[in-house]
Amino acid sequence: MLHGNPDACERALAKAGLGWDDMEVIEVNEAFASVVLQFLADTGLKERYEAGDVNPNGGGISLGHPLGATGARITATLVSELERRNARYGIAAMCIGFGQAIAGVVEAAVETTAGRLRRAHVALAVLFVVFGTLDGTWAARLPALKERLGLDSGKLGVVVFLVSLTATLLLPVAGWLAARRGSRMPTALGLFLAAVGITGAAFAPSFGTVVPAALVIGAGWGIADVAANAHGVALEEKLGRPILSVLHGMWSFGLLAGSGIAAGAAAASISPRWQFPVVCGAALVVVALFTPRLLPGTAADVDSAHFALPRGALALPAFLTFCALFVEFAAINWTAVFLTGPVRASAAVAAAGVVVYALAMAFARLAGDRLLLQWASDVSRAGAAC
Repeated sequence: MLHGNPDACERALAKAGLGWDDMEVIEVNEAFASVVLQFLADTGLKERYEAGDVNPNGGGISLGHPLGATGARITATLVSELERRNARYGIAAMCIGFGQAIAGVVEAAVETTAGRLRRAHVALAVLFVVFGTLDGTWAARLPALKERLGLDSGKLGVVVFLVSLTATLLLPVAGWLAARRGSRMPTALGLFLAAVGITGAAFAPSFGTVVPAALVIGAGWGIADVAANAHGVALEEKLGRPILSVLHGMWSFGLLAGSGIAAGAAAASISPRWQFPVVCGAALVVVALFTPRLLPGTAADVDSAHFALPRGALALPAFLTFCALFVEFAAINWTAVFLTGPVRASAAVAAAGVVVYALAMAFARLAGDRLLLQWASDVSRAGAAC
């Protein structure tokens, strides 16, 4: 049992025409702690173990030794780690007893760096569309929510304010989470919370019950906003070109889609109790499909994940950003309400007002990255001339 794994691995490597240096991940069944210790002694792979190449996610003692399924667990762990590392070769070994063991070399499809970045870029753009779609779904049907719950403008304002307040308060928390856990899973978590909150709001029977839904929506917005943009910054650095403005344009197209669906639903007299669950359910399916395509290792420097007031050269851009976001959120959340209120437009026309705003914002943002490159080039030339 103690010496079978090394011998089985040597035979498997010989048949594959490979060596230990070719194996980027090594999985050894930890039937007992002594099995792995003896394996390291026999193969001389102690340094590889300390580097995290042998049982990088733990062995049988920590992950489990399922009866009749240990081979499947080890193989699945190996394949998952190869995919996470974008590595090509790995080996799995399992002792049987009486000096016997089995081992197998696994070759995974290796994606080029350019291919991985392209796939992550597309996936992030899709998730930004989902983000905007959820926002458009919520904002364009606020008049219907107000009417169904019998809210006046003050109480509706409280609901909208709580969404924004929760999102703002959770920004440092979202930054801390993305810094330590990477931005891939927080992006999915934020979108999941937003979808759950929006669906819950559709079935809330009163002002008191829609408030918790608003808090959940705000939490989702805050977490997804920070995580998705952090992932975009990481992609920008790896791609070597600006992409954030276009990604925000994708959010605007999502807002366009969500508000367009809302306008159609309002015109067809479809209640948010039908529209919200269907849109949110479809959004979560897309999130589940595209989140695994994001880059796995995008955790930021821990020291950068803290709250700080903008000072010096950052003060003016921060103030301008505040003004822009103030106008943006006011337009998104109150356009439909204003049109159904003082203007006395229909619910469909009110939702279409959000559509028009989203369309204008989307095309403006598509030009943002090109303008950034142009202005940066102009500033560089001006600096060189000085």
